[in-house]
Formats: sequence, C-alpha cells, structure tokens
Amino acid sequence: MEIVKNILVAGDPILDVYHLGKMNDKRFEIGKTITKLGGAANTYLNCANICSKTNIKVDYAWGTTKLHYPSLTRYVDSETDEILLETWSALDSKKTTLVDDFYSFSSEAVFQLINNPVKKSYNTLVISDYNKGGVNRLNEDAETIFSQLTFDLIVADSRYGTISRDLIDLPPPQGPHGPLVLKILHATNDEIGRWDDLAIFDWVVQTHGKDSVDIYKIKPDGQAVLEWCCGVPNTPITDTVGAGDTFTAALAAHLTWNHSGANSLPRLIAATEFAIKACQDVIQRKYVAITKETIIGQ
Repeated sequence: MEIVKNILVAGDPILDVYHLGKMNDKRFEIGKTITKLGGAANTYLNCANICSKTNIKVDYAWGTTKLHYPSLTRYVDSETDEILLETWSALDSKKTTLVDDFYSFSSEAVFQLINNPVKKSYNTLVISDYNKGGVNRLNEDAETIFSQLTFDLIVADSRYGTISRDLIDLPPPQGPHGPLVLKILHATNDEIGRWDDLAIFDWVVQTHGKDSVDIYKIKPDGQAVLEWCCGVPNTPITDTVGAGDTFTAALAAHLTWNHSGANSLPRLIAATEFAIKACQDVIQRKYVAITKETIIGQ
C-alpha cells in the first residue's frame, strides 16, 4: 500500500507586478505588465510542482483576511532589465482576478481545516513569512486549526524575522511518526541576525545569493555552529525574484520525501543541494519563479 505524505504551506500570498517600459523625461511609459503570485503562494506552487511526481500531497493555508494582502510592484527598464523603482501597497483582492482565484482555491482548504480537517497529521509544515508577521494571524485560529494537526518537520522562512515563537512551538511535541525532532530556518544573508532566539530551531540553512550556502547546527543555548558550507555553481542570472521561495519549497519537499523526521546532517545536505539546483533553474528565466525541477519517485 502506498504511503502518502503531506505538506502544509502556511503564509500570506503576495502579488508581484512588473511594469516593463522606459523613462521618457520624468515619466515612466509602461509598455507591458506582467502579474504573478509571490510570497507563500509561490512557495506553495513550487512545492506542489516539485512533488507532482511523488506520493507527496501539498495543502495551503494563509493568515490574512481575504480583503487585503500586499502587492509588490516593480518598474523595470525593458531595455536594460534594471529595476528603477519598487513599491509596496495593500491590495484589494476584489480587483485582482489572479489572486482572488487563488483565494477561492485556498479558502476551501482552510475551511476544511477549521471545520472538518481531512488530514489531521502532516509530515511537514512550511511557514513562509514575507509579509512582516502576517502569518502569525494563523495563531488566532490555533484551537480550530493547528491544535488539531501534528507535524514531523517545520521549515520556516521569514524575511524580517517576524514569525512568532508561539507559531513555531504550536505543533504538539509528538508527531505521527514519533517525537517532533526537526525545525529548520532558511535565512538569507544577514537575516539570521534578526532572530532573538535561534534555540527554537535545530538547524539554520543560510543562503548567500550566488556565492555560498551554510548549514548551522543550533545548540540549546542558541549558539550557531557551522557544520557544512559549499559554493554555488556559477550560473547566468537573469531574474532572482522568487528564488528564496523556490529554495524553501525545494528544501522542505526533499526533506519530506527523504524521511522528514530524520534529524540527520547528510539528509539536510542532500536537500540543500537539491534546493540550490531548483534555484539555479528559476534565476535563469526572466519573470519565472516556479522551478522545473521535480522529485521523481516515492
């Protein structure tokens, strides 16, 4: 009998908008607009695609209300690909079909979780926080959502270090396959310094863009000890937007596939190497943030 594994991605969607054009005197003339899903929605889409050829099923839940979530708009010189300006804004989903359609899908999954959970145990919880703690709103539904669920593995990605400790500690200490043994933080560059208490994690995987990736073992007192590091292969970079989402998704998917509860450095290294490969795929394609890399087999 095939054993189905399950991943729950939690976090807020972000709408990524690209206005491509050129400056004409003091005005930016838009020639083309590209809109796509970012943030936790992109983490979910990457995770689902990576696992599409396996026995791993991926669900999604978010923390904000339907009415508003952030939009990141970039004004890009269409000749040089230089980003001239970035702006953040709150977005009314009623005016945005792309995100509203995604909400229609995800809200059904959240409804099932709150009222009649289809799955009460997940192998992996992925917390994707790109909205400065927006994911913490899931804590408000703790007794109706997360208190009903168990996890073996937590993979957290918080751009601003704003995930609450309560959310990290929320899953019960006993997962479906034994004690909860693995909590991993994906940190980019100096993000590791934004956490007051790294002791809530077992490992930190720290990425340094095109340069290197480090894996730290976290001691009970919160001290980070470097256990492994590697350089990143030289790859032509076209667009790095969404690479962090891809890395987090690939890391979580590979660990889930390769026995999620195993607190093992070799397995974490293998997952990290796969995540690097997935990122190298997306950064070579302009305005594409979903990797073609997949895990094949059970």
